[in-house]
Amino acid sequence: MTTHPKKIIDAHCHIGEIPPWKFYDLEHPVKPTVYDYRNRDEFVKNHLDEFKIERA
Repeated sequence: MTTHPKKIIDAHCHIGEIPPWKFYDLEHPVKPTVYDYRNRDEFVKNHLDEFKIERA
């Protein structure tokens, strides 16, 4: 069964702050995700499940 293309997202998200990585030439920690969730379960419930995003 093929999933409809509009329901596929090819990305990943960071939950919370990430340390400054030399690869990105960052000087301080950053929060790259505009959504602010306390933990994984809250993110899944209030973002992935709410918008019916499938995971693999």
